[in-house]
Amino acid sequence: MKSRHIRSLQDLPVQALYPLALLARAVGTDRRTLKGVFDRAGVLCFQTGGSAWVPLSEIELKVPPLWESIRAAQMLRHLMDDE
Repeated sequence: MKSRHIRSLQDLPVQALYPLALLARAVGTDRRTLKGVFDRAGVLCFQTGGSAWVPLSEIELKVPPLWESIRAAQMLRHLMDDE
């Protein structure tokens, strides 16, 4: 996946782990704002080097509206690919 091509949730593939910056770009906000939302929701983010990573399982359990949006976008992509 090339992160520079992710401009919205419609471009975001379902995957086990997301860079926080990529999720922020996909939802149209900055990293700090999204990190604050995740902190308030109790989402565990992992730091490696200079990057923060967010497990899909945390999003699914603690931010269901975001998970549903990611899942819906994935299903739409599959429908469009089948045509």
